Amino acid sequence: MKSFHIPRTALFFILFMLAVFAMLYRPIDLKALVRSSSQGSMRTETIRNFASRDEMDYHILSMDSEEFQQAAELLSTVSCRKKLNQHYSAYTHDTFPVQSVTVSFYDDAENQKFLLTVYSDGVCILNSAFVSVKYPGGGAAQLYEQLAGMGK
Repeated sequence: MKSFHIPRTALFFILFMLAVFAMLYRPIDLKALVRSSSQGSMRTETIRNFASRDEMDYHILSMDSEEFQQAAELLSTVSCRKKLNQHYSAYTHDTFPVQSVTVSFYDDAENQKFLLTVYSDGVCILNSAFVSVKYPGGGAAQLYEQLAGMGK
């Protein structure tokens, strides 16, 4: 009986690819990004149709405000993981109206730490990449509900 033998180079290639995959798609913990931020903005938006952006509310949050503290506390519990084979530029909404909440956090030099957009249909985009969301309250749809409640 012949024994099965994997060539050493193939084994190293497989291990290398697994390591690369683990590094690229590791969970993104927002806690450190939130803590290194000193200011933020929150925008709630309702799009009635593709050609119109009629209703938009925009809030600038100072670090001392209660809304900023609530958003920072909520987002520090969120863990995101990039989704494979999804491109931000190819995303379209099938039904309208579409509601979203966009949260941006910045440091003192106004360098953007992260930009998170959560749609009412459960789609979540972090820094132009689709992500799946985990946090103690559920997934992206529940995160949208929490953030939308704060943005009003």
